[in-house]
Order: sequence, then C-alpha cells, then structure tokens
Amino acid sequence: MDVTPNKPDDEQARAAAVQESIRRQILAAGKAGARSEIIEPISPSRMDDPVTLDEAGPSPVRALETAIGGYRIEREISRGGQATVLAAAQESTGRKVAIKVMAGGPFVTSSNRQRFEREAKILAELQHPGIVGIIDRGRTADGSFFIVMDHVDGENLDVFLSRRRRTLRQRAVLRLFVKIAHAVHEAHSGGIVHRDLKPSNIMVDQRGDPHVLDFGLAHLACDQTDPLALRLTITGNVVGSLPWASPEQATGNVRELAATSDVYSLGLLLYQALTGNSPYPLTGTLREITRNICETMPPAPETALEPPFGPIDRKLANIIRKAIAKAPARRYANAGALAADLENYLHGRPTSVAPGIRWRRHIAETLLPVVMSLAAAVWVVSDYLSQLLLVPFELPRAVNSVGMEFIQVPSGSFRMGSGTDESGMRNDEAWHMVFISRRFWIGRTEVTRGQYQRVMGTLPALAREDPRLPVDGISWDGAVEFCNRLSTLDGRSYRLPTEAEWEYACRAGTGLPFSGTGRIDDMGWYAQNSGKRLHPVGWKQPNHWGLHDMIGNVSEWCADEYQRNLGTETLTDPVVPSTRFGLAQVIRGGNVFADPPACRAASRGKERPENTRPGLGFRVIMEPKTTTQPTTRIGSSR
Repeated sequence: MDVTPNKPDDEQARAAAVQESIRRQILAAGKAGARSEIIEPISPSRMDDPVTLDEAGPSPVRALETAIGGYRIEREISRGGQATVLAAAQESTGRKVAIKVMAGGPFVTSSNRQRFEREAKILAELQHPGIVGIIDRGRTADGSFFIVMDHVDGENLDVFLSRRRRTLRQRAVLRLFVKIAHAVHEAHSGGIVHRDLKPSNIMVDQRGDPHVLDFGLAHLACDQTDPLALRLTITGNVVGSLPWASPEQATGNVRELAATSDVYSLGLLLYQALTGNSPYPLTGTLREITRNICETMPPAPETALEPPFGPIDRKLANIIRKAIAKAPARRYANAGALAADLENYLHGRPTSVAPGIRWRRHIAETLLPVVMSLAAAVWVVSDYLSQLLLVPFELPRAVNSVGMEFIQVPSGSFRMGSGTDESGMRNDEAWHMVFISRRFWIGRTEVTRGQYQRVMGTLPALAREDPRLPVDGISWDGAVEFCNRLSTLDGRSYRLPTEAEWEYACRAGTGLPFSGTGRIDDMGWYAQNSGKRLHPVGWKQPNHWGLHDMIGNVSEWCADEYQRNLGTETLTDPVVPSTRFGLAQVIRGGNVFADPPACRAASRGKERPENTRPGLGFRVIMEPKTTTQPTTRIGSSR
C-alpha cells in the first residue's frame, strides 16, 4: 500500500473537486425544484450563532477554460461567492473592460439568474459618470452568464482613504463623498435602492473620482411584489454586508427599504472615514450585532480621539448624525439631500440640521433652572413631574486641549436618593432635596485610557488595551493626581465631581432608577450584558443631558468621603470633605461586574482612597476660569 503523503497541491485539488461535485449536485437539485431557490430570512433559532462577517457563500466561479467571444481576458480582478470579475480588453476597439461572470455555469439557480439579469437591466438604465455602465451581456461557451462593464482603474474606497491619511485633507474627503452621494442619488431618482453600499462597492479612479459598483442586490423601491426584493439571502445580503446595513435591513424588514437605507450606509461610510472607527461593536452573535445596529448609539463623531483627516466640528457631526439616525424618517430623504447638506457645509452655507440649536441652548441656560426649582417646590408629585421634565434640547459643550468633551449642566434642584418603593434601595439612600446653585462642566464620558495616557504619560497595569476604553485600576489618589496634572497642562482647574453633582448629572431631570430611557440595557454595560469586560465609552445611549456611561462600564470616584447617614433636610451644594484618616471615599454608577441594583442612579458604594481594582475609574469636572469651590458642606471634618 502506498503510504506516501499527498502533496499539498494534490490535497487542495482533490478537496476542490469534491466541493465542485457537491455544488453541482445541489445546484442541479435546486434547478429541478428539489429545494427552495430563495433562502428565507434567518430564523430566530439561529440568532445566537456566532457570526463571521466574511462567511463564505456558494462556491466561486471556476477558472475559465474558454474565452469570451470578442474579448481578450487579461487577469482576475476579484472572486466572490456570486461571481468572478475579470479584467479584459474588447478586441474590436481595445477598450478596457471588466467582465462579471456568474457562479454556477449552466446549473445556476433561477433566483440568482434573476438577480444577475436585474443588475444588467439597472446598469443599462443608469447613465451617470459615477456609476459603472454596462457594455454587453451574454453567455460563455460553458453556459456561464456574464455582463461586460466599464473598467475602473483604481482602488476600493477604504484602501484609497487609508493610503492618503497624511496627504488628504478633510474637505477633499467631503468632496469625494458629495460625488458618491450624487451617483447614488441618480439611482434613487429612478426609484432604485442599491442596498449594498460598502467600501468594496465604491472604486476611486486615478483622478480621484468615485464609481459605484455592484447593483446585484438593488431593487426598485416601488416594487413590493418581487419575491427577491421581499426576501433576504443569507450570503452577501445579511451577513456579508452587515457592517453597513441599516437597522431595517439588518432585521430583515425589507418592506421598509427605501432611499433612506442607502443614506444610512453612506452615513456610516462617512463616519468611518472621518473618525477612523466603527460606530458600534460588530463582533458576537447575530443577535448581538443586530441589536448594536438597531439600538446602540454611535459615539459622537466630534469626539473621535485621532480623526485621520482632522477634527470634526459640530456642524459636520450633525450632518453625520442625521444620516445615521436609527429611524428612517429622521434621516435625509435621499442621497441627493445628503449631498446638498455636505455642499452647504463646504461652502459655509446653512445646513438643514438643527437650525434652532442656539435658541434651544438659550432656553436650556435660562428656563431650565426655573423649571427644576418649581419641580422641587412641588416635590410631592416629583415622581410624576420627573417623567415630563425631560430636556429636549442640547446643552452647551466644550472640548479641552486633551480632546476631552464636557457638557455644561444647568443649576437646579432634584430629589437625591431613592424611595422605599424603589427595587434595590438600601438604607444609605434616604431621599432628600438638594439644590445645585451653579452650572458646571462635567465630562461627557468617563476618562478614557487614551486621555489618561496623554495627561499622565503612562497607563496603570490593568489598562493596556484599546484607548477608547475607560481607564480603570485607578485609586482615588490617582484620580486626584490626574486632575492636578490636567489643571497644570490645560491652564484651568479640574476636579472630581461631588456625590450630589454626580447624581444630579446622572438623573438629568428624571426620577428613573437608570435615567435616560429607564432601561438599563439601553443606558449602560453591567454584568448581564457586558460579558464582564469594558466597552469603549459612548456606545450606549446618552441620558437627556447628553452624558454617556453614567450607568455601568466603570464605577466612578467622587470627591466626597463616604458618610452613611446623609440626613433628610434640604441641602445646597453638599460635599463631605475628605479627611484621609483611613476612611472610604464614595464611588458611584456600578460597573461591568455589577448587577442592576448597584447601577442605579441612587446606588452608593465606597472604597478606601488608596485602593485600586478592575472596573474602578472616574470622570472629571472642568471649572470655569473664575470660580470657587462649593462651600456648603455636611458632616464633620473628623
């Protein structure tokens, strides 16, 4: 018996032959009607399966054994589950072309053939310099279907941008996206939705002009009867394009697919290009990824730590936010409207986004303290009022020299602590009225590892990973030292928030245990949804004042020394001084190791000031240029 090991090439050839045989049998069975030709949307039973975004689809096209009449094949450009794209030259004219040859040969299923024919029809109808046009179509000698298109000599969008991070200016990137949006709008004007906009489907040529490719998944927005338009295939449509899918597409709600779905994908591409980051986690099970797409709010674009093409101002960030709104009705109606706002921004003209922001900010600064004080005066019905007094306007923001973003919280009053009817309430949370007499600037997020390293020049042993994660393993002493160094570096005073300031900012005008929507899964990372690991700041929804991660992720040090009995009388700007006589400091907010009761707005924790542990971090307050520290204190100096 021959026991000589097979050569790797032989093994690969044998495996390929077996795969090809199986594929032919499946395709033949499908053609004969032995199985459904269209795969239904993913069933609920598969929602917890791990997802690989590059999951393979049908077997790729075999290397062509015969030439395509009238064309000289030069090389293979790309190979995927549905087709192979070849570079060729038209023999009669020498014109450079790209030939897309469909997988399956003579055994192709009718559904895939319909999709291929739809793409050819759509390309024939679209005439725009930013859309790759069709030249010819037909079948090869072995029965494979093909279409011939203009050849674009260039690079995929992501490759083009990544290679020019140091040379391309932000305005040039925006002008590029204006051209892309205009090309997509040409399709929208004809009632065509692309449905698969992603970096690999946008080529940028040698002159810097973009070209939109691959309308194989496109459909007419007005056609709600086509079975191909009303069902999603597992390959390419759900899994392959998931990172750029709109919420309605990710959930298989195809009847809601419209031009706004393409706007969402364009907005994501713009977000990724300008921030250098993905807007939310794209790892885990299909259920987790889909939930992130549908529910997780992306970090504010203007807070990106190292934007590759320069800082993103608020006006541009608002355009991006509108494009990637979760609800289709809140996005731009089509790609043309997005292009128009980008052009308005480039030319310094007013945009369609948030035209009343200054007016709302004025209202926030002047009327909110009055409203909050009135709520305090009728505290008997404060639980009811707290559900109504949700701040529907944007508070002032500022960014310091280290790139930390702060939100100016208005002065006002609130009920600190919890009532006996609140689930998880503890004895040290007795409620009492507190007045915050002045506005203050508080960090929009917890201090990140990147920010900490910029100020301190090093990181704690526990914090050696992603700079977007909140820094943890920090003692109270270490947090105070960070504030002192930041004060010296930035030329203004920084400190830890008082316990009252922290809870006031966390509640943001509501009486809900978890602030914001009132649902802990919306607002923060805790033991049951975090995998007991930290997550980048700003990925959960903000509260009504725009603050992220007040609930969960890391617990946060406060300036106060822990005191069990806070009393029941009304207090103004309370803070318990730190005596440093071995007593504990207050920590707030819960963390990724905590259960929901410990993450409530009223929940109080404590830790010795010199101690460090995983999941213990902080956020800071930035003092105005001229100010004094809170003076009204409770408790003895001990």
